Amino acid sequence: MPSTTPSVRPSPPTPTSAPTLQCCVNGFCPPDALTRELPLLNLSVDSALRPDINGEIDQDGDGIGDNITGWNGTEYYPSFARIDMFVGGKNEDPNSEKIATAYIAYDCHNHILCAAAHLNADYMAANPDVHVVEDEDESWIRLGGNASDPKLTQSIADEFTYVMKPPDSAYTIGYEGCWNVSGLGASVMNNFVEVHFVTNKKDTISTGKPVLTGDYVCLKTTCAASFIPTPAADRSSCLVTKVKIESTTENALHFFEVQMLSYPNAINVALQGIASQSSTYLEKNRFAAGRAIDNSTSTFSHTSFEGVQWWEVKLMSETDLSVVKVLNRYCVSSSDPHGCLCRLSNAQISLYSGAGNVIFTRNLGDTCGQSLLVEEITSCSLPFHRQLRGTSW
Repeated sequence: MPSTTPSVRPSPPTPTSAPTLQCCVNGFCPPDALTRELPLLNLSVDSALRPDINGEIDQDGDGIGDNITGWNGTEYYPSFARIDMFVGGKNEDPNSEKIATAYIAYDCHNHILCAAAHLNADYMAANPDVHVVEDEDESWIRLGGNASDPKLTQSIADEFTYVMKPPDSAYTIGYEGCWNVSGLGASVMNNFVEVHFVTNKKDTISTGKPVLTGDYVCLKTTCAASFIPTPAADRSSCLVTKVKIESTTENALHFFEVQMLSYPNAINVALQGIASQSSTYLEKNRFAAGRAIDNSTSTFSHTSFEGVQWWEVKLMSETDLSVVKVLNRYCVSSSDPHGCLCRLSNAQISLYSGAGNVIFTRNLGDTCGQSLLVEEITSCSLPFHRQLRGTSW
């Protein structure tokens, strides 16, 4: 019997490691100490959430000086992700001193990233002669796990300034800035980040890098839409009450997650649906059909291997669907050494009307090596408009 009981999370996966292109592989983000949620904020120029890039920061927003005479900046970053910084990026060494702090947030709609980094108050009090070197080659934020990945620097920023140590601005203690990253060629979402600067002592200060006792920090987040949907003038309504996926090869079906996005608001209506499947692997509840619509990429549904297998979701009401996303399950690791991603090959995805009629069917083709399949629906009487592979979950 199919089951949709609440999810039971499996053991934690292998921690973040580098280098690799993305720390979150098709939406799966290791829940380790180096994975952080990237806040999504309105960072447009006229937004109250956009920081004033004026070179003044109050570390805790309390205005009490933070043990440094004259530390009286009026601004701090309460809604931003806060990441500790260490000498040499040794963020996994329990003996490493947290000598600086980085802040970072992202605006999905406007493709703006704002960030700041500065030496901590207690470190400056103990090291009054240490300051940050104003050098574009050393003051940067890199997105990605490879040395060749793009860096956000002063020269390409919309706004940028170095932060000065009050009261006499004798020393530079950090920097802050905002960047439009739409043409950067690197993903902000679900990717590695390194915030970096150097001091006059020639110490490299970093949020983390691949060293013996350090690694990159992973920024985990998901914007509401991963691509621009087809304009209304170029599509016709496709009112659906059920989505079904059927194996044509007598292979098992297993998914980390399946999303069904409504038009035009991209609401995942699968979350309120009822999932069922032809069988459940080993008859274990942890492989139940509902695991694929529990809004978690740490769980998965899994049918048995014998006979023709299917998985389906009945929606709460008739819905105009715009996108169906399938996060295909790999085995062991994202490199899929056992070829489990291939099991979905040539499966059929079908959409059903309120009358119970099949209004469209598509063969998924070869899915080997394909963790994510994205089907945009523009008509129920024509083939799906496009199939995207490898798009952000």
